Amino acid sequence: MGCKTGKIYVGYLSLIMCFGLFPLSMASAHNVPQFIALAPGPVIIGSPSPPVEDCGKISTDDCLDDLQTFMRLTALPFTDDANELDRLCKQALNGYNCSSHLYKGNCLPVRQLEMMPIFISAAEIMFFTLCGDGHDTPGYMSDAFLSVSECIMENKAKMDCCAEDTGVSVMPVMHILEKSSKSLTEREIATCCPLSRYLQCTSRVISESCGEFAANVTYAYIWRAAGDQVQAVCEKMPNYPDPDAKTCPSPVPFCSGSQGLRTFHHLFATVILLSFLRFFSIQKILE
Repeated sequence: MGCKTGKIYVGYLSLIMCFGLFPLSMASAHNVPQFIALAPGPVIIGSPSPPVEDCGKISTDDCLDDLQTFMRLTALPFTDDANELDRLCKQALNGYNCSSHLYKGNCLPVRQLEMMPIFISAAEIMFFTLCGDGHDTPGYMSDAFLSVSECIMENKAKMDCCAEDTGVSVMPVMHILEKSSKSLTEREIATCCPLSRYLQCTSRVISESCGEFAANVTYAYIWRAAGDQVQAVCEKMPNYPDPDAKTCPSPVPFCSGSQGLRTFHHLFATVILLSFLRFFSIQKILE
């Protein structure tokens, strides 16, 4: 899952939540779902909340790290091992439950308390998608996820290329809901256009290497991980996820083929540029 990346981003998320980049109205529109587990037993829907643990016994950073198990767009875990998926599900569930404890026990600063329901709600959706009810009903995408993950993992470098070259955010919802000098439209474009390019880029490279079914699973995984708020905003763009060039002028990057081929293209372009510079330098001397 990339522990180092996760820890770094947890710190970023903590700062974002602490200083309040989200409007309270968006947070208050969500209720913390009743989604509680009797570790290591099944998830119980609609069960009364367990007694809130002592706030000092819960590590906020570790809790947020687990909560985001299936939520970081550029570091989404893939596995073809059912046992490993179970481990990831338990990790995500721990994040869900401890976050609920932190929230219901008022164990967080006010700004974090305002924002926590947004992330808990998103985590719940991803848990049901890949893990089911935590007991006898598997996630509705779990079989498909396990069946395609081996090929996707073999092509991870291409997906990393897509993430780097599109500039997609680890968690795009941050940009939509942030308070900044940018207008809402500017923030929507800054969020949805990179995500559009990332969805198209990853779909293309996975389709070429693993087939259309794997590409569809990857697309659904990324799209759901982006969250309800992002989906609602981006779907308003005409023809999303392939909006017109005027709205999203940057092209979808080329990340197909081997990394060596991509490196060759960069080197070739560099050689051409240097040749032109050398030519103009000689011309200037002759003048």
